[in-house]
Amino acid sequence: MAQFEVEIAELDARGVGVGWQGKRRVLVPYTIPGERVRVEPVAETEKGIEGRGVRLIEVSADRVAPRCFHFGQGRCGLCRWQHIDPRVQPLLKQDAFAEMLSRLG
Repeated sequence: MAQFEVEIAELDARGVGVGWQGKRRVLVPYTIPGERVRVEPVAETEKGIEGRGVRLIEVSADRVAPRCFHFGQGRCGLCRWQHIDPRVQPLLKQDAFAEMLSRLG
């Protein structure tokens, strides 16, 4: 599958950016809602497309420089929220939790 652009609509419970390509869900780590990113598909599953962000096209005002130099794609990967302004993180985590609960019913 070729690279494509997607706008990130939300974060899932793991802090992974979620966008849509048509009716297909696209998961892109290290992104923030409102960002537009060029995506390289890595895997396709029944849940959607898992991708790797190749280039940020539109950057969120909530993006900050991570504190740890190990942070980022292809590196440590344990702290998925370091690129998001700490003042915004609780709101995004609350939204992700509410979305998860709504899917459980």
